[in-house]
Amino acid sequence: MLGLGRVVAGKALPLGARVAGVVLLLNAAANALSVIKEGMGTGPLASQEVKGMIVDLVVGGGLLAGRATLQKWAIVRVVLGLIVFGAMFGAQHDITSLTLQAGFCAALLLLLIGDAGKARIGAGAALSAAYLFLATAGVVQTWTGSNLAAAALLTSKGDISPAAGQLKGEKFDYCLSVPGQHWYLRAPQLATHDNPSSDRWLTRPDLDAHVMIMGEAVEPTLRINQDKFEQAVIDEMKGRLTNFENLGREPLPGGAMLHLRGHAKTLDLEYYRGLFAYKNRGYQVVAFATPKSFARAESELASIVRSFQPACGGSGPTTAR
Repeated sequence: MLGLGRVVAGKALPLGARVAGVVLLLNAAANALSVIKEGMGTGPLASQEVKGMIVDLVVGGGLLAGRATLQKWAIVRVVLGLIVFGAMFGAQHDITSLTLQAGFCAALLLLLIGDAGKARIGAGAALSAAYLFLATAGVVQTWTGSNLAAAALLTSKGDISPAAGQLKGEKFDYCLSVPGQHWYLRAPQLATHDNPSSDRWLTRPDLDAHVMIMGEAVEPTLRINQDKFEQAVIDEMKGRLTNFENLGREPLPGGAMLHLRGHAKTLDLEYYRGLFAYKNRGYQVVAFATPKSFARAESELASIVRSFQPACGGSGPTTAR
């Protein structure tokens, strides 16, 4: 005969909370891999990220082990994370990170509050999976220099569209060749917002590499001097970049390609800058990326610049690709 006084029913941890534990552990693992590769970092944001990683390991591991007392502390962690990181991202005007943080916290709250049913667990798991996919892509970028999710994210927002083959000018009658893979055309309104002088702007999102084409016309009776054009561009970059380096010049049909490097605001950048003086028009094909990404995309950047033709025939400027 069983003694009922000896039977103590412990509180079972809901399935949703256990799923949240897995999510927290995976998030901690992604952050740990980034720290291993890049170091601890400095500043208040880096400090909070390390603290959050430790909390995620402890709370996530406890939830996965079935410790019901940690469920309420997990909710506290999520709310505090939203407040602390949300405030930091908001102060930095980092809307993308703020949105991701809010989505991640919402996913965890769906899993953690009360005893979530199948629908709420499904919604929380789906949101968590989307966030963890982006986090994993960030880790891959940290270790390899490639952001695998960037193209998909930008395409879904309508910021870019695939570009391959021959690309013609929007306002000018030039053309150039675009490699068959990885390259996209930025939406015109975004390109002109970042640089009002841009006519077309190609990007390779996985490496954050870019090729911007600019054109400028003077009076029809005037002609642009190639040598003076090149010197003006070099002088402009010397005044704008610190640690400026002129790494060489390659003559091209109708122009030249300069290889330049320097520090712009917060980034080290490397450039191939194609300059073409054609009748009364001057064209610049500005290929640039950080030195690490530049090295990986160098052959493609150079081929785009070398393929530039200042006049491609036809009746005038066209938007066709």
